[in-house]
Amino acid sequence: MPHSLSHPLPPCNGYSLTTPKTNANGSFEGKWYDTYNTHDYSDDIETDVYSVKGVVVQFDQIGRFSQIDSVKVQHLQQQVGESGALLQFTITGIISGQDACYGLCVGSDFYGVLSNGSVQGIWFSNAGIDVNGSSQGTFKLTS
Repeated sequence: MPHSLSHPLPPCNGYSLTTPKTNANGSFEGKWYDTYNTHDYSDDIETDVYSVKGVVVQFDQIGRFSQIDSVKVQHLQQQVGESGALLQFTITGIISGQDACYGLCVGSDFYGVLSNGSVQGIWFSNAGIDVNGSSQGTFKLTS
């Protein structure tokens, strides 16, 4: 899925999510690709690849999954709404690249509304950069 993401990091070129392992209950395992410009002396374009686990579930079924944080769902509903299914995933590991944790890092959570093949959502860093529980930014994935 091509996408856009806003956050307090340098401008990024792209993100994508692949979900090759899906289960009947809506849970999945996949990869999050984070492509960005290093904005250093070499101005390189790099891609970090993270493993993720998550779920796609209707909002009235979120209680079935312990990894879904109701406070983060409330943030999502306030910013995006809930006209579609909930997409939630967490970065669980680093496949390639670095975990500098300037924002996206292992443990970061993504919450989005999936509707008509697109996702609009918010993300939460595990870097401790916002102690009040607010999201660090928004993201959009389109098919």
